[in-house]
Amino acid sequence: MTKNILTKNILLVGMTGNGKSTLANVLTNTDKFNETSDASGTLNIQVETFTANGFDYQIIDTIGIGCSMYTDQEVWQGLLSTMEQIKELCQIFWVTKGRITKEEEETIQRLQAIFGSDIISHLTMVRTNFPKFKNKEVCEEDYDSLRMENAESAHSLMRLNIIHVNNPPMEGWSAEIKINKEVREESRKKLLTYLETCQENYQLKKNKASESLWEENLKLVSEKQQLEKNLSEISNIIYPNFSHDHSDLKTEIERLKINDLTSQIPAKKAELEQLTNFIKNKLSKGEKYLLEKLLKKQLKLLPTDNSASEKLEELKESLSEKLSYEELKVLLDKQKGIVKLERHLIKLQKNKLEAKIEIK
Repeated sequence: MTKNILTKNILLVGMTGNGKSTLANVLTNTDKFNETSDASGTLNIQVETFTANGFDYQIIDTIGIGCSMYTDQEVWQGLLSTMEQIKELCQIFWVTKGRITKEEEETIQRLQAIFGSDIISHLTMVRTNFPKFKNKEVCEEDYDSLRMENAESAHSLMRLNIIHVNNPPMEGWSAEIKINKEVREESRKKLLTYLETCQENYQLKKNKASESLWEENLKLVSEKQQLEKNLSEISNIIYPNFSHDHSDLKTEIERLKINDLTSQIPAKKAELEQLTNFIKNKLSKGEKYLLEKLLKKQLKLLPTDNSASEKLEELKESLSEKLSYEELKVLLDKQKGIVKLERHLIKLQKNKLEAKIEIK
């Protein structure tokens, strides 16, 4: 790894699948880091350097917490080894999608236990998948929401800097990729502007007492994992295939899905609005009216699953001189996708309500 003391080391940590490697690509303005939705995530520590606004940076992408290819102990030993090698750092970017997991909370506690409580002043939560990241008021509302949802760790959040970004994937139709690229560039500007305010480096020193605490912690984690495995095996012997708790399991899955859709739908609507505004910039006033009419017409037809309306095709044809088939398809498909998610959410909420009535 680079040993130049003028280089600012940025360490990326977080749960597997939260977007560390994507953030690394955005910061370095490259595609050197593997962006994957695979459960294993980043399998090896990767280091890349870049220069921006007169500063030299070194990005260190670590193995994700919860990586299916390694035990928790192996992940933490790799992280510890990396931090010992770099000696000092500018920032630890804690990459999260919002809700703070127990594993993430333990990450912060361990870092403080090993390298001192002051390390938290060099730790920034990077909240990814946040479409309205440029809206300061919405970001502040999200910060307050995070504190309420994670009341037990609110004291830690109070000391953390939080920065909101949105790094959509570079895939899909060409029009969508172009928009996503612009969004990622805006995220990069926000991150680099923030990094310019982070001047001081933190010296990473680990004493024997903290090392002993670390080893004891790893031992407890290993014992906990073994205990959970043993309990799971006993449960499978006594209650094979979870038939003993099928209704409870179904209820819990539905609850998690409702929570997921409740947060996913607003994000999808924000993406649709962003794409619509981007396309409208190409159109005249009259053409904008036709586009709005097209979207309203499709929305009206969707409940009947009749997207081949003659009027709908006429509106598409009227816009074909300014908008390609591909652009219109991406826009209309996004609208269809949102409607499907909303239908699914309504169905799940109805099931939940009926279940409550039956219990009463």
